[in-house]
Amino acid sequence: MEISQQKNGEVLTLILKGRLDATWSNHVQAAISAGIRSGAHRIHLDMDQVLYLSSAGISALLNAYKELMTIQGEFVIPRCSEPVRNVLELSGLGNLLSGGSILPTAAGRASAEPATQQLESEQATFEAHSLGSFPAQRCRAVGDPAMLGTAAFTAAQPVDFPEGSLGIGLGAFGTDFADCSGRFGEILAVAGAGACHPTDGSRTPDYIISEGALIPKFQLLYGLACHGKFSKLLRYEPKALRGRIGMEEIARTALAQSGGSLAVIAMVAEASSLVGATLQRAPVGAPGGKVFDFPGIRDWFSFTAERAHTDCVCVVIGVVSDGSDTHLAPFLRPIGSDPKLIGHFHAAAFSYRPVQKGKIDLKETISGLFQNQHLEGVLHLLADMREVHGAGESEFFRGACWIAPAEVAL
Repeated sequence: MEISQQKNGEVLTLILKGRLDATWSNHVQAAISAGIRSGAHRIHLDMDQVLYLSSAGISALLNAYKELMTIQGEFVIPRCSEPVRNVLELSGLGNLLSGGSILPTAAGRASAEPATQQLESEQATFEAHSLGSFPAQRCRAVGDPAMLGTAAFTAAQPVDFPEGSLGIGLGAFGTDFADCSGRFGEILAVAGAGACHPTDGSRTPDYIISEGALIPKFQLLYGLACHGKFSKLLRYEPKALRGRIGMEEIARTALAQSGGSLAVIAMVAEASSLVGATLQRAPVGAPGGKVFDFPGIRDWFSFTAERAHTDCVCVVIGVVSDGSDTHLAPFLRPIGSDPKLIGHFHAAAFSYRPVQKGKIDLKETISGLFQNQHLEGVLHLLADMREVHGAGESEFFRGACWIAPAEVAL
């Protein structure tokens, strides 16, 4: 089989020639998936030169259709040969696949959307959607991060994270400090879901999704807990094909869009790679230790010396500041090459699935990831900007970033 492609605006057309059978079904599905990864959410399949379609080929078409419907995309077969049409009609798929998209056209969707603000940087294009006027989110600091340097933690604070709140820090799921003493690691919580990366040697991240009276509750050594609504949704894509956008650029744009000096962000993105660190040992029971001294630091932390979690989809939670407010200074560090732009971000990496375009719902998107994708890890994002050996910063292909101005709850 021959597979070629044409791009016309938002529509990517794959032109097939040959037999779509068990031998070629995976190749066709892979070509469609590659198109989705490149940012095409409207895919047409020209099957006018396909003379045979087997059940394996039908399965590939259905899988592609379901993948695009999940992200509110479009999958259409505008042209097909008579043998293909007969197979589709006999299998009950003629109207669904040959008759056109079951979703509104792009023009129809655009007319229903409120006006958006278009922004550009050197590397990316941004689309800002207003979600409403709400008070600034209230951010509360929990614990003392300085105690990490000596592994001197002797207590934890229980913190609930129901829907409408988010948080990052070091903690664990459990009943009390003693119960969690061998598992404390990186945590994040958002939209009624919470995840942690335990340090008990299992290397298996755990999570809880709100259901009824069940909500994520952590024993927190230290962290930031924020509560409130998001006022903006920022969508972003690179200008270049398969281009990448750095975490620093996204954070700077989000802070500017917040209109304040401190902002809370929750991001769901298709990531090129993540750069960061995870604890390997719980920072308890070793008072007076020197966690950050070399070479012992390698026993405490696992760093991404090379880029990790390549081509994944991730949830990133955190705060970003211009440095003018010092109340959260112990929790914040430079997040890139600009020392004035400081923040603290944790990421949960999942197996890949494309992120829907347009104005999407945070809770629905987060729940879909935790319920349907494999959680691979939770890590603290860092920027390693050394000229020769540095791993750089986390980079993303495209995504959605919910933004709110924030104020510190003293």
